[in-house]
Amino acid sequence: MAKDQPLDNLRREIDRIDDQIHDLLMRRTDIVSEVGALKRRSEVVTLALRPGREAAILRRLLARHSGPFPRPVLVRIWRELLSAQVALQGDFSIATFAPEGLDIYCGLAQDQFGVGTPLHKYSAVSQIVSDIRNGNISVGILPVPEGEESDPWWRALVVDGEGAPKIIARLPFYERMGEGDLPVAFAVAMIEPEETEDDVSLVGIERVADISRDQVFTGLAESGLDVHWMAAWQDPEKEGYAMYLVSVEGFLARDDRRLEAYRNHAGEAVVRAVVLGAYARPVVAEA
Repeated sequence: MAKDQPLDNLRREIDRIDDQIHDLLMRRTDIVSEVGALKRRSEVVTLALRPGREAAILRRLLARHSGPFPRPVLVRIWRELLSAQVALQGDFSIATFAPEGLDIYCGLAQDQFGVGTPLHKYSAVSQIVSDIRNGNISVGILPVPEGEESDPWWRALVVDGEGAPKIIARLPFYERMGEGDLPVAFAVAMIEPEETEDDVSLVGIERVADISRDQVFTGLAESGLDVHWMAAWQDPEKEGYAMYLVSVEGFLARDDRRLEAYRNHAGEAVVRAVVLGAYARPVVAEA
């Protein structure tokens, strides 16, 4: 029996640590509930999701982490915790694009928003955007656009004012080098994105004159924006009418002066240049 005493002591210590973790988890949940109650008393009730705040939490934890405990598991634990506590503050559901029943984006959705969050599969991306706008679902997981597209979902976001969903995150948030061609997606919701210390913004440009992509890039650069090409859509029935999607380094607010400068620079050739959202740049770790 004496030989087992050191092992028994370690097991008892593990039990005490488990109890402490559980106590802190319950206390954290109580605090989140208090935050939700304060919001309901003082503000218009909106989706409790805070993508910028969540990204900041994960970055901080990863920066302080040490020891052999796997970082991907750390991220997954906190993603489950954060998502469960969002759900405690109100109805919360997600929808994924599942063409022909394929679960391409379901894993990304559950990694980000938890395995316990209700998940709905859609075969049409346009219906996801519509149901987000109508409040039928909280968050949509949609493919990252690229190249020339015949009917891109992001066209529905290129509108003035506050009536359109916004891109709020890029998934996965935690990536490891050398993992191959894994799927990536945007999370879209009816909330405003939040600024963090390292962001990428998305801008939709609606043009009515036959100006080239290079001219668009030049105008944006001269307005002080560091842009990268993403996708485009040409209207087959209206000559010269097109929409462009570009990513911009840093966080752009809806009233960013540089974007206003670009609109003035482009003149009548561009009908709209609209911020479609922003996301915290994902963490990329060595494999």
